[in-house]
Amino acid sequence: MRQTAEIRGCRPEDRDEIYTYRLTGQVVLTVGVEEGWADPTDPRKVDFRKRPSFMGPIEFDNAGKPLNPHRTDYMLGDRGALLGKWGPNNAADSVVFTKPTAIAERKVLLIRRSDGSHQWAVPGGMVNPGEQVSAAASRELREEANIDLSKMESKLIYEGYVDDPRNTRNSWMETTARMFELDYTPQPRAGTDAIDARWFDCSDVESLIRATQEYDVSLGLEPQPLYADHHLLVGRGLLMLAA
Repeated sequence: MRQTAEIRGCRPEDRDEIYTYRLTGQVVLTVGVEEGWADPTDPRKVDFRKRPSFMGPIEFDNAGKPLNPHRTDYMLGDRGALLGKWGPNNAADSVVFTKPTAIAERKVLLIRRSDGSHQWAVPGGMVNPGEQVSAAASRELREEANIDLSKMESKLIYEGYVDDPRNTRNSWMETTARMFELDYTPQPRAGTDAIDARWFDCSDVESLIRATQEYDVSLGLEPQPLYADHHLLVGRGLLMLAA
């Protein structure tokens, strides 16, 4: 679900001028800037030539703020509470499957996010400044599930925009997702940014979602969909394996 805000009596084309820097989280403006994972307050100080978007040329408003290519009239402006970068914020995700056997279905590795949503997601996270995307994906997989696949081959399944709940009119998530297929089943252990990590049977996306929701119900939790567009990433991986 996208963040939304209603401004009555205002034309959609005027809303960019109403959204101000107060809509960016204080952690982003303080710790984020100090540690280097967040941009300065003024987007005109950012060299977007070094931060291309998978969506093509970036459009800007009159204040020099990049405009989300999938923005809505009521989407919050600026960077929101959590995104550090103006424009595209780059992530790396790993879709990890096991091969099916005569006695077991194909499985996929999911982690439960610790960001308050408690939703299941594929392992992944933000690419650090100066970090290679492949290195970021391997690091996040180790940190979130204690599994190291850095020496294994993977296949690219997606590069592009992600319909993430953190997205705003001026800041949005884009990811590079790669797929692994294992002939063994390593034991995951939840780590940084995850409160659980486990394998789920995954013959198709619909059965996977049912499995995660049934598991949550068994724990007395409210069943939810997979985080953001991660069901689409899993679906792309399954289609590639079936090809």
